[in-house]
Amino acid sequence: MRSEYSQSKYNSENSLPLLEEPVSCASPRVQNSSRKNKLLSPGLIISNNSASWHTENVEVRSSLPSQGQVIPSGDAIQRNVELEALCAEQAVMIKQLSSQINLSLEQNLQELLLLMVKKRNGGSQVNGEEFENEKQRWMESEEGHGGIAEVKKAAAKVGSKGKKGSAFASALAAELATSRIEREKERAHLKHENRVLKLQLRDTAEAVHAAGELLVRLREAEEAASATQEKYGQAQQETEKLRRQMEKLKKKHAMEMATMKHYLAESRLPESALEPLDYYEKNINPLPDDDMSWRSAFRTSYQ
Repeated sequence: MRSEYSQSKYNSENSLPLLEEPVSCASPRVQNSSRKNKLLSPGLIISNNSASWHTENVEVRSSLPSQGQVIPSGDAIQRNVELEALCAEQAVMIKQLSSQINLSLEQNLQELLLLMVKKRNGGSQVNGEEFENEKQRWMESEEGHGGIAEVKKAAAKVGSKGKKGSAFASALAAELATSRIEREKERAHLKHENRVLKLQLRDTAEAVHAAGELLVRLREAEEAASATQEKYGQAQQETEKLRRQMEKLKKKHAMEMATMKHYLAESRLPESALEPLDYYEKNINPLPDDDMSWRSAFRTSYQ
């Protein structure tokens, strides 16, 4: 069982250095303390994937024993159970430490980025949008550098068996650097296009605003034209009504004039009836004996 367990430890190159030593039957308390000291050493930082792989490798196989396989004893089963519990505890601790380290690194990174942006702006206040843009730019740059470093490491590891590993790593790094330069050029081109599109959008917005104002004015002009047309229709109706009334009055006046002429022709008097009114005055002669002597009697009264 011990030989099978040690063989399962060396199946991959990414296995944990905690279990690379053979398991002894010493006191489990001493083993726990030594493993915890190794876990808390500064050089031991692993990912969650490797911790989960390590936990899966130390699980006790529950399948039926094949032919020629020795059934483990009770002590071996108990030791395997203890090892499994210890590995699970270590995986939890590693996960917690990794999360704490990542949180601390994130906080330090934010502080450094904030100081850098403040220094670049001359100590002025930094808004959230500028800080987020700087953080995104830094993360993209770090991802590019990290990718180049990982590819170099993997190429060196793969090419360590041959003679062209370093040359392959250098060529791949140069290719990645070229792709990064191309990506920066593409980003600059996209930024330029974004500015051009923003200008076009602003011009379009101004044109839309002017078109809206023109549409409002056209609508007002249409309303005024419709109101004028309505008033013109009403005036035409009034004119037509007055014209009809005038025609009626003309017809009535013509009929009245014809009637008056008819009545006048029927009621005409003879010429003897048309003598002047002073007929009797012409025939009156003054008295010859009127000497106006009677006025002398009244002269004293009105003098």
